[in-house]
Amino acid sequence: GGGFGTFGGLMSLVVSQDVEWEGFQALLLGVGFSIGFIMVILTHSALFTEINVMLPVLVLSRIRGVRLRVWRAWLTVYVFNIVGAVFTAFLMNAGKLFNDHVAERLNELFEHKVYQFQEYNYALGFFMVVASGILGNWLIGMGAVLASMALTLPGKVLGIFIPTVTFVAIGAQHS
Repeated sequence: GGGFGTFGGLMSLVVSQDVEWEGFQALLLGVGFSIGFIMVILTHSALFTEINVMLPVLVLSRIRGVRLRVWRAWLTVYVFNIVGAVFTAFLMNAGKLFNDHVAERLNELFEHKVYQFQEYNYALGFFMVVASGILGNWLIGMGAVLASMALTLPGKVLGIFIPTVTFVAIGAQHS
């Protein structure tokens, strides 16, 4: 799943670079990121955020031995999301998919995400980041739920697309 997320991240950078209008730029970031999440869901891969929505039901169940399997799944998905993302980014770099404009755009987005809360005191800034993260992960989880409920490919894509574009375009934190 981490590799597909990396593709979505690159798509976000590519489709939003050189776009002047901030609202349209945010929308395009969401569209690009959605592509990666759509690939995750359609290939039945897993993202750590997604399983945080889907697996807690099993943890709360009384099925014997399920808790250990859930913890293993969480750990496995977490580790391999990181491995997949790093490996995919390595291949993208080796394949020269990052031009100067994409690297510059990535730096802009990184600085915005990191420094947007620095004007607040530590406690308030931390609370704001956590609240934003809850909202972002809520929307990503909703995309996973809607995709699992849909019976058709267009339904799955739309179920992922709407909450994912919303989360990215409004600037909610994630991961």
